[in-house]
Amino acid sequence: MSTVRSILSKLLRSAGLVPASTYDAQQKELNDWRKLMWKPGHYYSPYHDLNGLGDNPQANKDELQSIDLNETAQLALLEELSGYYNSIEFPVTKQENRRYYFHNDYFSYSDGIFLHSLMRYLKPKRILEIGSGYSSAMMLDTNEHYLNNEVKLSFVEPYPEERLLKLIRPADNSTVLKQFIQQVVVE
Repeated sequence: MSTVRSILSKLLRSAGLVPASTYDAQQKELNDWRKLMWKPGHYYSPYHDLNGLGDNPQANKDELQSIDLNETAQLALLEELSGYYNSIEFPVTKQENRRYYFHNDYFSYSDGIFLHSLMRYLKPKRILEIGSGYSSAMMLDTNEHYLNNEVKLSFVEPYPEERLLKLIRPADNSTVLKQFIQQVVVE
């Protein structure tokens, strides 16, 4: 019986399927691991520290004091940005003719779609990025393929040889400042 169970288990795993009990155990382990990394309330944690919310009389209000979220304008902007969606031509996986691709672990689908759409909508003259990675790849490709390299891209990156310099092409309208942000002189 254990041989049959072992074979069945291997087949399920190879097909990407796991029994619910195994999935639940893995999910619990992952959640426990996440809790140990950053406690709720830590600036890296995606979770708020709920213990202090009851003490704050403002916490239960629907409105944020002194902050106008301007929901109408945000929704109007979202509607404007949606007009760019159907013309986005970025690959899902890595391809030779593009630097950015959607299926990555750091700056994936929605991040890339919004940055691309905002660049096309706002048409900025200059963008200064602190740190670099897949967002840099998205901006370089958007600038090249959709904005005729009219946006001056500046990247502050202390270690550009690790990734950034492999992305930049001679025709790109870009500058790399190989410095920590604290060392950059503001013009």
